[in-house]
Amino acid sequence: NCPNWLPITFQINRGEWFNPQEVEVLDFHRQLDFQTGVLRRRMIVRDQEGHQTLIQSWRLASMAHPNLAGIRYQVTPLNYARTLSVRSELDGTVINQGVKRYQELSSRHLDPLLEEGQDEVSLLAVQTNQSGIVIAEAARLTVMSGEDIVHPEFFIAANPGKITTTFEVEVRSDRPMVLDKIVSIHASHLSEGADPESWRETPVP
Repeated sequence: NCPNWLPITFQINRGEWFNPQEVEVLDFHRQLDFQTGVLRRRMIVRDQEGHQTLIQSWRLASMAHPNLAGIRYQVTPLNYARTLSVRSELDGTVINQGVKRYQELSSRHLDPLLEEGQDEVSLLAVQTNQSGIVIAEAARLTVMSGEDIVHPEFFIAANPGKITTTFEVEVRSDRPMVLDKIVSIHASHLSEGADPESWRETPVP
């Protein structure tokens, strides 16, 4: 198991957090480019308030730098101009519940070690509770409004096994919110190690 670095979601005017199970999906497309390794997702949704939103993401795990991965997450309002709240997480509280015959066994395999964050950078470290392997993830966020880089105020919330970063930005149809999330992932059984103390001074690309 590895902490989930992917979670990104949003809310419109501080309403409900986006949940694809609770909106009407008007269009959905997913494409994997075998030449570049980029997974692209595109969906248009309509919520209970009538907001129509185009959500696009591009995801990549680097082969040139195996410790790096990234996602670009873009939210474009199609029929509104509002305040968009965005939430990004590093989540080490993941559990295994996919195999029925194993459900009587413990489904939690990661123990929290460290949750820290400052501004656009966040850090999470966990340890596997049987093999004792330390896994550390650090994320750096870059926010754009349209094509302009912006610097919103970031709010950090740390809970055992999870670090959450939220921010707000104004959006309209011609100025979508674009979030680039670059993550560096390390483990103690590999050559580079994953000492949480040293990661406090480790830059994220």
